[in-house]
Amino acid sequence: MRRVAAYGAAGLVLALVIVGIAATALPPAGTRAVALSAAIAYGVQMPAFGALYRVQSRPQLFLVVWLGGMAVRFLVLGVLAFWAARGGGPAVAPLLLGYVGVVFALVLLEPLFLRRKRPE
Repeated sequence: MRRVAAYGAAGLVLALVIVGIAATALPPAGTRAVALSAAIAYGVQMPAFGALYRVQSRPQLFLVVWLGGMAVRFLVLGVLAFWAARGGGPAVAPLLLGYVGVVFALVLLEPLFLRRKRPE
């Protein structure tokens, strides 16, 4: 489970860097929206990665869990879009783009923390 903790730490740093970069280019309302979306993306990504880590040695389940995690990520995006479009949320574009950007970055980080199979 050390790899899951290491992924969590690296993912948190990456999410904070993305929020910091957004803060240099966006007004305060946009920065808050990106920070909120980064927190949501991180909260969705950690259980998804933990599930992937647990089933990585079983190829049949790995694909199912990976696809399920992607479906959950898209569902959360839809809920955020619905919430923001109905006027209940902060700036729509920074919120949605921030979520997608952080999820994308965290998904790209996953392979670095999954175990590699050793050649036999």
